[in-house]
Amino acid sequence: MPGDVRPATYADIQRVCDLGLQMYQESSGAEAEKFDFKLFAVHVRDLITHPGGFLWVGIRDKEIVAVFAGQTVEYFYKKDFYATDLMVYNISSNRRSFVIARLFRAFYEWAEEIKAKEIQFTAIYGWKESYPPKVIRYLERFGFKRSGFIYNRMMR
Repeated sequence: MPGDVRPATYADIQRVCDLGLQMYQESSGAEAEKFDFKLFAVHVRDLITHPGGFLWVGIRDKEIVAVFAGQTVEYFYKKDFYATDLMVYNISSNRRSFVIARLFRAFYEWAEEIKAKEIQFTAIYGWKESYPPKVIRYLERFGFKRSGFIYNRMMR
């Protein structure tokens, strides 16, 4: 099925790292610092193994074309946690597909399942002053509200 999504496996680490590098090279800060591929691979592996990690991939024609990474973060002031995104990327030739929406849905359902207090999105569209209207509508449909540069939603 076009736009299938699934949890990442160890066999996906190389491809996820390649996509991470590709995303980094497309970003505005790419010239400022060098991408540390080995460190990135360690973090990717940690997301697969850690129960508070979320790493799913989007597939098209048996190839990984998108990645959604997230994790849980404990609040500084109380024994509770929220879920946040770390990396959301879709290759340019696949950007008109629904794969990111499916990965978003998987992340949202994961946050519900693990009983996160809230979801905070910071990377879903980068650090932009304005999100595209369709992204805003999609987030608002799930009850997210903008607060500064992030979108968040209380879960329980």
